[in-house]
Formats: sequence, structure tokens, C-alpha cells
Amino acid sequence: MTRGGARKRDRIVAATGGSTNAVLHLLAIAREAVVELSLADFDRISAKTPVYVDLKPSGKFVANDLFNAGGISLVAQRLTNAKLLDASAKTVHGKDNRRRSGTGQGNARAGSRARGGQADQADRRTDDPLGQSRA
Repeated sequence: MTRGGARKRDRIVAATGGSTNAVLHLLAIAREAVVELSLADFDRISAKTPVYVDLKPSGKFVANDLFNAGGISLVAQRLTNAKLLDASAKTVHGKDNRRRSGTGQGNARAGSRARGGQADQADRRTDDPLGQSRA
């Protein structure tokens, strides 16, 4: 775990309306990995991160709907397009965000057809977020 990787992960948690449990667990993981991370870091990141995913319990959709819409790669693409993720940063797969996230559109359309349109609504376009992060 690196500080840069932690920032990317934390930004994705915020963009998905991540839970309080996610923050608590990520703080514990960072402590064990001896990576500096605080609640203030989450506050700062959340304040600048739009919510692109409308997941339960506060939203309409479940994680499987996000998966069908394109998954975390689609969220990373939205954040990269909004210039909130470094497009050249490597993922755990060794690819940069541009190559890992792709366009996301094929997955979103396939998910939309498979779920009667709901999957496509589970995530929001870069120019149409739900609002600022609730994380």
C-alpha cells in the first residue's frame, strides 16, 4: 500500500458514497501498513469528490447493479475524466487508469439491457453526479 494508492482508493470510496465502515477499515489497514492516513484525509477527499454511484442503503441500487454497469473500472473512468484521478497512475493490474478503465460505455450498455435499464442508472456521468460525497 502506498500513499498514492491510498488516495486513489479513498477517492473511489467517496465516489461510490462509501460507508463509515469503509473509512474505519481503511484507517486500520493504513495503520498496519504504516501509511499515514487520517479522518481529515477522508474529509478533504470527500469534499472534492462527486458521488457517481447511487448505492443502498441511502441509494436505489445494489453493488451488483454497479458491476453490471461497468464496475469500479467505470467509476475510475469517471474520476479520471473529471481529473480527480491521475490517468498515468498504475492499478493493481499494472495498467494505468486510462488503459484499465477503458471507455466503460460497452459495459454500461450491456448492463442496462440486462437489467432493464437500471444498471445504467446505478452510476452517473461525469457531468451529472448525484452530488458531493457522503463518505
